[in-house]
Amino acid sequence: MVENENKKNFFDWILVLLMIFTGTANALDCSRINPELLTDCSAIIESSLNQTEKDYFIRALMNTNPSEHDYSLIEDWDNGIKFNSTNSNDAVTGETEYIKNAWLSIISISPSVILDNKTYTNNTGKITARYNYSIQIPDGTLDGDCRTEYSLDSNSANLGIFQNETLISSSSQAEFSGSGELKAVLDIDLTITAEHYRTEKYCCCDNKGSCCGYCEECNYANTEEITSHLTLSDTRQTYTFPDQKIPEIRLLNTNKGTNKFYLNTTESFTLRIGNSSLSFSKYYYSIEQSHSPYEILSLGANKFNSTYTKNIIYENHDSEFTIYSSTKEPCKLILLGHFQDSKYSCDLNSTEEPINITTDKLIYKDSEKINLNFSPKNTPITIKYSNQTIQAENNATLTAEYPYNKITLGYGKTIAEKFIIVRNNKGLGYFLNFGIIIVVSIQCTN
Repeated sequence: MVENENKKNFFDWILVLLMIFTGTANALDCSRINPELLTDCSAIIESSLNQTEKDYFIRALMNTNPSEHDYSLIEDWDNGIKFNSTNSNDAVTGETEYIKNAWLSIISISPSVILDNKTYTNNTGKITARYNYSIQIPDGTLDGDCRTEYSLDSNSANLGIFQNETLISSSSQAEFSGSGELKAVLDIDLTITAEHYRTEKYCCCDNKGSCCGYCEECNYANTEEITSHLTLSDTRQTYTFPDQKIPEIRLLNTNKGTNKFYLNTTESFTLRIGNSSLSFSKYYYSIEQSHSPYEILSLGANKFNSTYTKNIIYENHDSEFTIYSSTKEPCKLILLGHFQDSKYSCDLNSTEEPINITTDKLIYKDSEKINLNFSPKNTPITIKYSNQTIQAENNATLTAEYPYNKITLGYGKTIAEKFIIVRNNKGLGYFLNFGIIIVVSIQCTN
């Protein structure tokens, strides 16, 4: 059981340390970050850290709240980047004899989050691709020519953005919906004209109708078209998160002013009950850096459980939370998603009759019969013990199995638990699989 304690400052420092030692980095520009952080950023730049370490700290500085996803910060930064002919270190590159320094890269998919090296989107978003190349027009004189003149006749670059092999745009940015493969395809075509000049002899001396000397002249002979083609392609696979499962929350019982609740959810969440709260997060967010020297930013989700409580005590067993609070209303449950949160109201008032359980004794041998009596009477109740599940009214018989000691009864939204002791039939050198226990009947009503 975890008691109420504020670990926020400790958690923040852990996040900073984790972000320092993850990701790749290159030079970030302090002039582009929040002006309120400029002094700290400048101190990092002027420190004796190497460039990689400086960039780690600057990204951590920019990430003011690692528990939340700030997609606007990422998008604003990336939209402000100016591209030139220099290719990024993540770009697809290629060249031909006349097309040089060609590169293509899917720069960003926004909004998106990277988890376990996979890019997840909110089922919609924007893809941005960038490219550049240069042209090398030949010079010099070809063999057999006395002069060769070259000129660029045509030059075209056609970019296509595809989703699952379907063209969705012919510009560098495109809106998309759904998941699957996003692909940018660049086709570059050149036509270069080469004019060939050949040496021609002619009579430049005439003596009474007879040529007495020859001269040479470089004259135009013909025109040749030289074509060059290059295709570059860059792809990114995108995924979507499964829909959040509707959480289950209910009041189990109230005992001497303390309310006991049951919450079942596999998601990160914030639960507020009156002036009490419990926040459980399964991730923290980090700012990642790529496409040097342009320093494109992206958001990474990192698995890391953290909890913050206020006036609440809780237990967590595989996403099943037992929560103790002095208040029970108003109640609000927020499931925290990677892109948006889902809010649920919770009715924690019980209207069902509680379950009362008795057994014929406390201690059983392995395989011995367990005789149960329970109420409310004449009400079908589901009974679970070990791998046994039955439904009965008023009474039931189970078979004791070592080392299982908990019997659970439930109907509607009401649950009760009964603890027994089961011996393993190997003598008295044991007492219980979890030590000495006092039999307890736990009433759970919603």
